[in-house]
Amino acid sequence: MFLFAFLHPEIIFELSVMLYPWPIGDPDFVLDDALDIAMRYLSQTGHGDDYTHVERRAANAILAYWSNGVRNPIYLANKGIVAVERASEPLGNIYDLYPRVG
Repeated sequence: MFLFAFLHPEIIFELSVMLYPWPIGDPDFVLDDALDIAMRYLSQTGHGDDYTHVERRAANAILAYWSNGVRNPIYLANKGIVAVERASEPLGNIYDLYPRVG
């Protein structure tokens, strides 16, 4: 534990991260990297309140794009972030769909 006294807090976080249980046999490290990027962003922007729910939603979006052949971790992380942010947006007023006439 003496070694950790000199490490930056982000490095300690890196050492203690638990990998997400992906539902595929042999997960690619790209999946973990993308989820890590997305969860760091979401926690810093205030979307990480319900961590397991947010992580599951981001992981599902990342896995969907990864299954379609996308392997860029930044692109995958962005899709996970978008999925979480869109799910947390409140629905607008029904009258916003129709313009006012007159």
